[in-house]
Amino acid sequence: MFARLAGVSMMTVSRVMNNSVSVRADTRDRVLQVLLAKGIRIPQDVARAAASAFIARSCSAIPPEEG
Repeated sequence: MFARLAGVSMMTVSRVMNNSVSVRADTRDRVLQVLLAKGIRIPQDVARAAASAFIARSCSAIPPEEG
């Protein structure tokens, strides 16, 4: 069910839940959003890693200030 909603395989959902590094960031985000929307508790280390990756991607998208 979660895999279908996220548009991925069940193995990909398993990899996300186990914090595997073999999942692309955009795919991981999509799976985590589906799991959170359905009320599935995500292990703390997985959530922390996803938040860190999100912050890193967000910061890299901000252009540097010209001084």
